[in-house]
Amino acid sequence: MTVVSAVMAALGMLVSGTSFAVTQMLLRDHGGLSLGDPGALRAVAAAALLAPLCALVGMAVGAAVRHAAGSVVTIVALLLLVPVLFQGERFRWVKEIGNAMPLSAWERLVTNPERAHDLGKYPLTVTEAWIVYGAWGLA
Repeated sequence: MTVVSAVMAALGMLVSGTSFAVTQMLLRDHGGLSLGDPGALRAVAAAALLAPLCALVGMAVGAAVRHAAGSVVTIVALLLLVPVLFQGERFRWVKEIGNAMPLSAWERLVTNPERAHDLGKYPLTVTEAWIVYGAWGLA
């Protein structure tokens, strides 16, 4: 787990940092950001940490399911499909379950605080998003 986490963290940092640098280089004439801008470093860090988080969850599911195809289906469902099912805002409990998913936490962490965004009726705070990242990694 340590080796996979370290390798995926390095890969996440490389991909996240490179994509941010290239994107902002292309957008510099149109109001691009720097790492010093509010929320930029948080977004790069959240994107970099998503890879080791998903790898740890995948390893845990693989150890529990012990079947390659079943593990892949379970991971795709758990990380991508379940968060979409719990995005409704009619009932608070539905949104709270959705907010406890890594995809929702990542979306909140990469949201630019300088731009007006409708965070919805029951928004996830930045602190809660980091807690979700940590809890999924520990679990």
